[in-house]
Amino acid sequence: MNEKIILLEKAPSGEEYNSLRYSAGWEMIKGEEIDLALKSSLYVLSVMKDNNIIGMGRVLGDGKLVFYIQDLIILPEFQNRKIGYMLMEKLMNYIKENAVDGAFVGLMSAKGKERFYEKFGFLIRPNDFLGSGMTRLIPKD
Repeated sequence: MNEKIILLEKAPSGEEYNSLRYSAGWEMIKGEEIDLALKSSLYVLSVMKDNNIIGMGRVLGDGKLVFYIQDLIILPEFQNRKIGYMLMEKLMNYIKENAVDGAFVGLMSAKGKERFYEKFGFLIRPNDFLGSGMTRLIPKD
């Protein structure tokens, strides 16, 4: 594999973000607020090849006690090439460098991707210790 893949510590544009979401089968987000939301992240990584975005991942939270990994997305044609693993390593290193002892790190896994996150110490829920994770989407009328 002779690919020049570059990892940048910067947020993608709203257009790039929606392109990645679309590739994952996720709903596109409308409005100018996308750029503000992405820039409000604690830490964002963009994966580039030939000046085109092929993946991303970001960390949200308070920066010390609570962290949340969000939007780990790799274009389908670049999956299974260790790019997601590289992103997770960098995201987790950022968290470890900034977290206090006992900090919480959460994420929502896409269906069928849970085993990938177990490699980084995440637990599948529910289990004997933790109940089910829950989510809610807020519709704009």
